[in-house]
Amino acid sequence: MHLQRLHIDGLRNISAADLELGAGFNYLYGDNGAGKTAILEAVHVLARGRSFRSNSLERLVNKEPGSLLVRAEVSNRSGTHRLGFARTDAKNQYRIDGQHADGFARLAGQIAVQTLLPDASDLVYGSPGERRRFLDWGLFHVKHDHLSLARQYNRALMQRNAWLKSQESSGATWQEDPWVESVVDHGLQLNKHRSEYVQRLQQPFRESLSALSVGIDLALAYGWGGLQDEAESRKKMSESFARDVKFGATQRGPHRADLLVTAQGAGSPNGVDPSDGSSQTAKIGGAKASEILSRGQAKIAASALVLAQVELQRQEIGENSIVLIDDFGAELDAEHWRRFLSTLERLDCQVIATSTEAPGNLGWLEQIKCDVFHVEQGKVGAESSS
Repeated sequence: MHLQRLHIDGLRNISAADLELGAGFNYLYGDNGAGKTAILEAVHVLARGRSFRSNSLERLVNKEPGSLLVRAEVSNRSGTHRLGFARTDAKNQYRIDGQHADGFARLAGQIAVQTLLPDASDLVYGSPGERRRFLDWGLFHVKHDHLSLARQYNRALMQRNAWLKSQESSGATWQEDPWVESVVDHGLQLNKHRSEYVQRLQQPFRESLSALSVGIDLALAYGWGGLQDEAESRKKMSESFARDVKFGATQRGPHRADLLVTAQGAGSPNGVDPSDGSSQTAKIGGAKASEILSRGQAKIAASALVLAQVELQRQEIGENSIVLIDDFGAELDAEHWRRFLSTLERLDCQVIATSTEAPGNLGWLEQIKCDVFHVEQGKVGAESSS
């Protein structure tokens, strides 16, 4: 999979830009504020329906002309497709091969991206929500019914939470709960998807860590958020009913789950059942990765997770991801970047990376064949390939 062409109109400070991208490494350089990251955002909007910097699409729209347009040609296993996203008057439009597409999910199914951003270590240090999103996007591309199941669970969860809020002074009992069965049934299925995915991700993650030479042995596990076994889950939901009513929110379920990154040998790698909040979900035997890794090591661990997800997708559906790297070269030393890019090259991935450094200032980058673009004040110019 790779982008062949990218056209951007009215995204942040980019009034109009056309890029013909190489199938391998694409290097975008320029000063801070030039518009480099906006190009990555344009790709991310096509692939995930939003920017990685903000949930608000309106913030992306350039005040002049007041509308946003992103078009791309993408080559994947089903052929070459023309993708389009437009936002005008706070309304979104999606198109595939000139035809209207109902919602961003159809566009997302045509283009898979992975991101490595300056805050990549947040995948280790950050909230469980960051790691849940990482898992769910990986599953979106390898398990076709995952999105539908996630939406069913979220609808049931929202309905139950609304009902719980209305019952605070009613004296309602567990037996009167009209939504708990749907939450448990869909929640168990969703947790099963994620748990199995984490188990399959384990080996590629360890291989990626070894390739990057992180210097510490880590393992992955899935924290179930209190819903693991069917019979036990209903018992636990019954026990937490009074607390759910008190807070007007469901305390157990996949929305409380976590991807656990832990020191190997501290406990079972096959999953645990954290039922009472993120402080427990991030530990197995007390070996919490964020407590023992430096920020540089955490970024390497996050890089290994990205590489593992790329590899697993390639294994399971025969399709690569497009890797977006913002502020290339930040925090990691040249050796780790060489190892990272060597692995991406082996996986035959397209990379679109930004930096403030001209390519000639990074001597080791000369060893990599890449297409170079200079970005200045929202204008993009192609330079000769290195």
